[in-house]
Amino acid sequence: MSAMKWRAIIQFSLDRDIDSHRSIRLALTKIGFVKSGTGKWEATAASPYEVKDAINVILDNLKAEPEVLDHLLIYIDRAGD
Repeated sequence: MSAMKWRAIIQFSLDRDIDSHRSIRLALTKIGFVKSGTGKWEATAASPYEVKDAINVILDNLKAEPEVLDHLLIYIDRAGD
């Protein structure tokens, strides 16, 4: 039995550019997310752990300046549904 895969869409906006913005983009790409629009990243077949890692990357990089986050939207459903 294979592990369930999820489609995940993460969209975030920052009030201003911060040094860690590049780190966030690189980390999301490494996890397997693809930029699909302005501030929008999508993975079409991610494990729950990859989705968790992606969310943690964003939140961890904002620890020093949490006030720059304008919004963070997360949508997850089963891949292929």
